[in-house]
Amino acid sequence: MIYKSEFFRKEALKHKSVPLAGRIILTSPFIFTVLTYISCLLVLFIIIFIMFTDYSRKTTIKGQVYPEDGITKVYSRETGIINKVMIKDGQFVKKGEVLGVIYKAQNLNTGILQDKLKEQAILKKKTLDQAIDKIDKIHKSKLDSLHEHVESLMKQKENIKDKLTSQQNKLDRLKKKYQQIQNIRKKRVYIKRAHNHCRK
Repeated sequence: MIYKSEFFRKEALKHKSVPLAGRIILTSPFIFTVLTYISCLLVLFIIIFIMFTDYSRKTTIKGQVYPEDGITKVYSRETGIINKVMIKDGQFVKKGEVLGVIYKAQNLNTGILQDKLKEQAILKKKTLDQAIDKIDKIHKSKLDSLHEHVESLMKQKENIKDKLTSQQNKLDRLKKKYQQIQNIRKKRVYIKRAHNHCRK
């Protein structure tokens, strides 16, 4: 706006010549900048993931299976809960192929029969394992005792053999002494006869 000097004083014109609007600088914290970059990267990653990955929706339905060649009804022989599915969605199956595993649970007044039978089988197995361990310990003890008895008999055999050898040596010495005594007696008889003959 241009002010005419004839209508205003010089001081007023000088005051109006100073601009009222100035420069404004807005600053933001550094963490906001970091969060902005992270958000942009996250959005970019999600877009790339959606573009290059395949996904399918999983639904649970109740009904019948309709193959291409005709209608086939699949019935389970026993009632129960599907514990494991052996095939995939859209997979071709053959006759006799296992489709899934059904957990059959028969109830008793005290609980589920299958769980009770399982507990009894585990308890029976534990009892049998303990009995086997006990029998093994008994057999091991008997085997150790037999080994000790055999070793004792072997030692006795060696002792008897040593005694027999000692007795045989004694017998040989006695025979030798007896032979020496017999020889001395024979010599004495011969000397005595010779002495008597000389006197005559």
